[in-house]
Amino acid sequence: MTQAGRVCWIPALVLVLAAAPAPAQAGGAGVPPRRRAGLTAERPPRKKKGKKKKLRWPKLPPASKRKAKAWIYNLAHKNPLVARKAEGNLETLGPAVLPLLLSSMSDTLPVRNPALEKAALAVVRKEAAPLLAPFLFHHLVSVRRLVSRLLARAGNREVLPALRKALAKEKDPKAREGIILALCSMGDTAGLPGLFALARGDFFGRREEILQAARALQGKAATQWLLARLSGKDRKDQITALRLLALAGSKDAVPAVAPFLDANNHALALEAINTLRSIVDGKKPMKHISVFQLIQMRREWKARVGGMK
Repeated sequence: MTQAGRVCWIPALVLVLAAAPAPAQAGGAGVPPRRRAGLTAERPPRKKKGKKKKLRWPKLPPASKRKAKAWIYNLAHKNPLVARKAEGNLETLGPAVLPLLLSSMSDTLPVRNPALEKAALAVVRKEAAPLLAPFLFHHLVSVRRLVSRLLARAGNREVLPALRKALAKEKDPKAREGIILALCSMGDTAGLPGLFALARGDFFGRREEILQAARALQGKAATQWLLARLSGKDRKDQITALRLLALAGSKDAVPAVAPFLDANNHALALEAINTLRSIVDGKKPMKHISVFQLIQMRREWKARVGGMK
């Protein structure tokens, strides 16, 4: 390279070096903010929590509301054809008509209450249950009695806390029964003590209703609770426990039920057979059997239970 070439090259090198960015110092201004030692990353903006949407009844147009009131009035019409037509018309409105039906209930003039109850049970739906729950604490006992039945029909477990709270506060016997059956129908054992008391007092009068509620409770928790009553000394408690175990009990109950096959009391032996038939074979409990059938079935079940051990 000639002397002239060197002279041209040196200034060019100086210009390139001057244009290059200076190396950043550790923790200096040249380091991006998120990578500086000892500094935290920038927080993302907080998402604003939206307000929980308030549940509301579906709106009835003014014309439909006027018609609904007239149909509700006709539910108690002397002419059955007019009453049935009113029921059908109300059913077309769906759950939106429930507030009107509930507000038409009366404790002092309950003539229309049965027709109102029938109409309400026809239109209730699962999604309406949370809106119905506050009516468990209504000042009219007729409304509280109806609402527990509506919630049982709806079968929405979201309302279980409200049902438990209502059970603790309710004083009216019929309203309490409705709450108990609603809890049991949704598999909540909070209703089991009440169901036991109901079965103990009037089993044959409300047999199907009680057994249906017990069926929904089937499982370990109900089995253990009922076995504790079976282990007591009160004969009526033992019979009631066996009746409910037939539908609510699991196979874990078989060893505790088997000794009752030898009971001298006909009812105890019968219910022991019923419980084993239901738990092991899935058969519906029998209402009555003859002494001869009892002896024969007792022998058969003792042989079967012995083989299960």
